[in-house]
Amino acid sequence: MKNLRLIILFICLITSVLSISQEIQIKSVDESEYPLIKVTIEPNDLKSIDFGSLYILENHDTTAFSVDSVLKSKQEKAICFLIDEDLAIESTRNDIVNAIKDITKKMGSGDFVNVILSAEKKTNGKCIYPLSFEFSNNPENFIDFLDIYFTSANFTRSPKIMDCSIEQTLEFIHNKKNIPVNRLLFILSKIPYAGGQDWQSIQKKANDYGISYQWFSFTSKEEFYRTYNTNIQDVINNQIDSLNSGYHPLNNLNNKSYILSFYTAQKEKLNQFEIDYHAVKIRSTFERSSYISFFKDNLIIIGIIAFSSLLILFFIANLMYTKRQMAKSIKELQKSKPFEKKTEENIKLKNSDAVKTQYSSASVIPSISIEIGGITSNFELKKLLSTIGRQKENDIVIDDLTISSHHATLTKEGGSFYLQDKESTNGTFVNEIKITKSIIKNGDAIRMGKAMLTITY
Repeated sequence: MKNLRLIILFICLITSVLSISQEIQIKSVDESEYPLIKVTIEPNDLKSIDFGSLYILENHDTTAFSVDSVLKSKQEKAICFLIDEDLAIESTRNDIVNAIKDITKKMGSGDFVNVILSAEKKTNGKCIYPLSFEFSNNPENFIDFLDIYFTSANFTRSPKIMDCSIEQTLEFIHNKKNIPVNRLLFILSKIPYAGGQDWQSIQKKANDYGISYQWFSFTSKEEFYRTYNTNIQDVINNQIDSLNSGYHPLNNLNNKSYILSFYTAQKEKLNQFEIDYHAVKIRSTFERSSYISFFKDNLIIIGIIAFSSLLILFFIANLMYTKRQMAKSIKELQKSKPFEKKTEENIKLKNSDAVKTQYSSASVIPSISIEIGGITSNFELKKLLSTIGRQKENDIVIDDLTISSHHATLTKEGGSFYLQDKESTNGTFVNEIKITKSIIKNGDAIRMGKAMLTITY
């Protein structure tokens, strides 16, 4: 029994020594461009790799390789501000909006932003109010949206609060599938330490959802003014700059990666190679996929098949064109025949056909139904182009703040309807897919802000 323990201890010691001595690790092997093999490696610490001491071995022979470094790219992000409604109602609201505008102007391509209000008092209903139903990736439109809606002199909200406003905010952000995975939540509150909420539960939910957050709390308006310019903007801007540069806790690439590229001479289905670095060898494999082998080995045959297919398609197209021309010539010939005397039977038959056409193919006027807040409205689509939006000059008016002034257009082209988004704040969705322009079919579910639309034609 004692000898067995010594053997196990010896094996563990050898394993730990080998893991320490292994200075690099293989992250991936890409054989899609066979016979060119690309191997991604990373150092196990922050030290640079000495490529003069690195060798790639195939069948115990060294192979020439090239090195490319993997640069860390800008991280796309979604930024959300959770603002205590008491701060929004007080005169601090304009200062907060100015800070949000400055941050929004720093957004890059692919970044998203949104603002949510929360309240303390308990009444019935939900406890958070997203100012925009969807995150916006258009900073100019979003700034205009804040000016019109949030900084308006008539801005009012009746409190509707439950116990877990921050947790509901985390769930709201987590449930958005069309925004980047890097998500930041900035909380501006008059209530310190989550207002009596379960701090550990909030921390766990944020970690589970992968949402990074920063909390700013103020017990008075004076304290807010003292720390506003020297704290809030600096902290938020530093976090955004850090993420833009690629160095952020949400970035999984802690070490610099390198791609080693070499041409292999091996042709088996499963092949091996070794990386020798400072006398420590790391072995890996790559597979020569069957479809790669087939295309490489039968390139001439595939070329012949492709050429033959093109000839067949050309023959079919020419045959269809010739047939169409013949039908056209026959039709013109029939028109040039002498006038056929109409019999009573022919007249009855043609009159019957005319009546049948008139009634059986009578077209239904296309219409669109709009449901919002439990109220449904119907509009007939008699125009080839109809505009949809919140302003009264639109053909279809949806009076709701989640709808942009000129939200979208609906056009009829060749018997089909096409829906096009006009760079709206909240976007246009067809069957829960965000679209720029899309064909619309009967039964498609269309969403604009809080409105649900259905077209029948």
